[in-house]
Amino acid sequence: PGSATHTVEGVSLLTLVNLAQPALPAGVKNAQLRVTIAVEGAFGRATTIALGELDPSFGDHPALLVLVLERDGHELPRGPQLVFPGDGNAARSVFDVRRITVAVQSPTPAVPAHAGDLTVTDGHVTRVLRAEQLARLRSRTRTVSFLGGAAPQTHTESGPALLAVLARAGLRIGADTWVAAVASDGYVATVTPGEARFGGRPLQISLVEDGVALAQPRLVVDGDVKGGRYVSGVTKLVVGEGS
Repeated sequence: PGSATHTVEGVSLLTLVNLAQPALPAGVKNAQLRVTIAVEGAFGRATTIALGELDPSFGDHPALLVLVLERDGHELPRGPQLVFPGDGNAARSVFDVRRITVAVQSPTPAVPAHAGDLTVTDGHVTRVLRAEQLARLRSRTRTVSFLGGAAPQTHTESGPALLAVLARAGLRIGADTWVAAVASDGYVATVTPGEARFGGRPLQISLVEDGVALAQPRLVVDGDVKGGRYVSGVTKLVVGEGS
């Protein structure tokens, strides 16, 4: 309960991932947005982060691996910590980090049987949410701004929260859950529910843009610098845990 402020010293998680040089698919636009990072600590504690959240060109929400085992001038009792300076609390922090696994998610798009349908897959389980089911979920309208190329864009988006869509599909979401939004043309970008729950980054499945109904839903990541994770024409959400 309550809150606390600490000064920590560490290395950017993004820097570590870049040093690992994940093998990205060649010739794919914004291929780095397919990358997920699973961080495991002692006693089974784990969290997963989308590289796009960390990238200063997109989410610009850094995470640090605290390697200097001191905090506020005092030695830490445990090993390296993963911390998110911009989070509202420490729910995504991982103490005594043991392993960091970098993966590239490359799912294929679905072909909807009806316009507006959204396929949600979790392992071997596949569910299809019809357009009318999505429309019945609680909707919110928000105005978002981002860079599309070099030009700023502003749109009004209406639709349910990503978490509400996942709940409607019957999925249980944890700290190590990631979601890949797959467009009809094969474009892929990853996000994590943790961004919305703890990082203050609203994630939305938009059904109406600027007052016009969309043929297929759009993933909206409110607060990103560039629009790479604003995925239009989404036909499938692929959900996974860890790497």
